[in-house]
Amino acid sequence: MARLVFVDESGDPYVSPTPLNDDFYVITAMIADSDRPDLLQAASQVVQEHAGSGELKSSKVGSNLERRIRILRHIAEHRFFFYSLVVQKRSIFQGSGIQYRGIFYKFLHRLFYSRIRRGRTQVRVVTDKHGSNEFMEGFNRYIQDRAGLFESHRFACSADEPALQLADVIAGSVRRVAEGKDPKKLLAVLPGNLLICEHWPWLPGGKQTIDDQHRNRKFDALVKDVSLRAVSEFVEKNQDSRDELIQLQVLTALLLMQTMTETGSYLHRCHLCQQIQDVRSEQMSEQILTSNVLAPLRDAGIPITSTDQGVKLPSTAADIHDHFERAGSQIVPYVKRLASLRNTMLMESMGELDVATDDRHPELWRLIMALSGDSQLTSP
Repeated sequence: MARLVFVDESGDPYVSPTPLNDDFYVITAMIADSDRPDLLQAASQVVQEHAGSGELKSSKVGSNLERRIRILRHIAEHRFFFYSLVVQKRSIFQGSGIQYRGIFYKFLHRLFYSRIRRGRTQVRVVTDKHGSNEFMEGFNRYIQDRAGLFESHRFACSADEPALQLADVIAGSVRRVAEGKDPKKLLAVLPGNLLICEHWPWLPGGKQTIDDQHRNRKFDALVKDVSLRAVSEFVEKNQDSRDELIQLQVLTALLLMQTMTETGSYLHRCHLCQQIQDVRSEQMSEQILTSNVLAPLRDAGIPITSTDQGVKLPSTAADIHDHFERAGSQIVPYVKRLASLRNTMLMESMGELDVATDDRHPELWRLIMALSGDSQLTSP
C-alpha cells in the first residue's frame, strides 16, 4: 500500500548570524494511506468550511486564536495524521556550513524525508511549490538521489491541494507555539498520537563552566552536612537491625573515604564487594550491590553519588553535578531512543499504535514528552 505525503513548511529557511524573531523553521507532512480517499475528501471539506472558495493558510489565520482553534478541532475530528520537524535555528553551529540557505534547506529536508520514509519504498510525496523553477528542479533531484527510492515526488500549488493547506496550518501553528506567539495549549487540541513533533538539533546539557564551579562552591559545606546528617539518622535508626548490616557496612566504608581528603574520595564498586566478602564471607556482584544495597540506601534518603570513578558520599556541589551528568548521559539517550521507537510505531500505524500512552505508562510517557520537546509545545 502506498503512502501519500503532503509537505509544507513555516518560517524562513535561513540561519542568520544574529538572533531573529523567527528563530524556528518547521516542516510538516500530512500523511495518509492511498486506500483512504475519504481523508483527502475530508481535507477539502475542512478547507471549504474555513476558507470558502479561497485558500486556507496559517498566515491568513494569523493571531486569531479562536479561529485557529476551530480549524484545529475540525482537523482533529477527521483524525488526519501529521509529522513535524521543528528546527531551532539559533542552536545550529555557525561554522558548520549548514547555515547557508541552500545547504540548510536541502539538509533539513533530507533529514525530514528520511523520517517519513523509514524503510518504505511506496511513498508518494507532494511538496508545496515555491522558489524558482531551477531551484525546484534541483531540489527534486537532491531528494530523489539522497532520501532515495520514493515512488514519486512532485511539486504542486497549495491552492490546488487541500491536504497541502492543512499541512500549512499545522506547520504554522507549531511554529507560532514554539515562538511563544500562541499558548502551548493550542496544540493539545490535536490528540498526541496524531501529531508528532521532533526537534532538531537536540543539544544535551553541557558541562559546568568555571564560573558555575565558583558559584557552587558556597554550597559545598551544605552538601557535606546533608550527607553526614542523612547517614547519622540512618545509622541511629538501624544500628540494632540485622537486616541492614550490609548497608551499614557500606556506609561505614563510604564515610571512611569521605574523611580521607577534604573533598572525599570515590570507592569502586568492586572494592565494596570485596570488603563485604572479606567481612561476611558472602559473594556479591556489582549488580547485586547496586540494586540490593545502594538503591535501598538511596531510597532511604542517603545521597550516594556515582561516576565512572565509583561511588561516594558527596562532599561538594560538584559531586552532585557529576552524578546528575552521569545519570543524564545514560537515562536521556535511552528515553530518546524509546521516543524514536514510539514515533516509528505511530508513523507506521498512522497514529493507531501508541506504545507510551499516559494511562498505561504515565511516568515514562511524561519523560518521553519532556525529552522529545512535545511538553514544551503542548503542556498548558
